[in-house]
Amino acid sequence: MAEPKVARWTLVYDELKRQIQSLELSPGAHLSESGIAQQFGVSASPVRDALGRLSQEGLLAVKRGQGYTVANLTIGNITEICDLRFVLETGAARLAMDRARPEDFDRLFVLSAATGEKHVADFELIKRNCEFHIALAGLSHNAKLVEAVRRVMDDSVRVFHLGLPAFASHGMQVDHDALINAIKDRDVETVTTLLHAEAYDASQRVLEQLLRNPDPRTAQLISMGN
Repeated sequence: MAEPKVARWTLVYDELKRQIQSLELSPGAHLSESGIAQQFGVSASPVRDALGRLSQEGLLAVKRGQGYTVANLTIGNITEICDLRFVLETGAARLAMDRARPEDFDRLFVLSAATGEKHVADFELIKRNCEFHIALAGLSHNAKLVEAVRRVMDDSVRVFHLGLPAFASHGMQVDHDALINAIKDRDVETVTTLLHAEAYDASQRVLEQLLRNPDPRTAQLISMGN
């Protein structure tokens, strides 16, 4: 049986989203509908659909008469993303202590192990980390909470890429396994400490990089405004 065809707008959307999240398309970059249509060999309609979806997700900004630009990444909104992630994940973990089933933890340990594999490409490593945290929220058995965590992890990807050198060597599997065990043991203090580090460490490393050893590329990608 033949596999169903993927809608053209989805192909455009997936690739543009990857480019934005990996910082191949820098914050503030202008996107032309006609240019994108030519790049992907499609008509204007799927391009508009893709750009509209990315705008709804906050990855693109739209100004009347100026078209689409990649959303800015500021110190202020990085902090907001970290705050939201910490609040959502600690809430999900508290619910998981009461609602998680034994088989839920088995799957989570498998996902944790995937974040500890060596020689994984940068974007793949970040993807696996996001999958782990979304699955962790799934232990709450609350679909709306899972979707909220999925969205904030999506928002965090550009931050992860900025802090990638330290992020990649941080030993995620060790922390992830400790987090799973703390939830199993109903150890609220350890869970809170680990999730605080998970939420804020990446942004802290980016800020330290800007202050101590500024990378011109990083400085260009982050606006100092709120």
